[in-house]
Amino acid sequence: MSKIFIALCVVVMMCGISYADFSPTVESQTLGLKRIGNARELGGYPVEDGRSVKHGVLLRSAAPSDGTSEDFCALTEKYNLAVIVDLRLDFEKNKALDPELEGVENIHLSVMNM
Repeated sequence: MSKIFIALCVVVMMCGISYADFSPTVESQTLGLKRIGNARELGGYPVEDGRSVKHGVLLRSAAPSDGTSEDFCALTEKYNLAVIVDLRLDFEKNKALDPELEGVENIHLSVMNM
């Protein structure tokens, strides 16, 4: 099974996707989580070289810290979540820490501080 990554939206800009390329989120892209806002799969979005983001590899969400146990179970079991990449500023991250999930690596890359 493939490993799934969850990250904030900034990561898609790093992959060469421009906002002009985004179409509205379709129902099949949403994850249906109860308390984690704007959680969706990014597979299918085009990148600059004509290829597209592979399905089932990259997820994004607003605030994993708001998730329920059912949300976390879905992310780890259904989507095989392996890594949470948090791109928020340090002070934002410290206000709402990412969940510590068994078998899931948490990485903080504050892109605005680089």
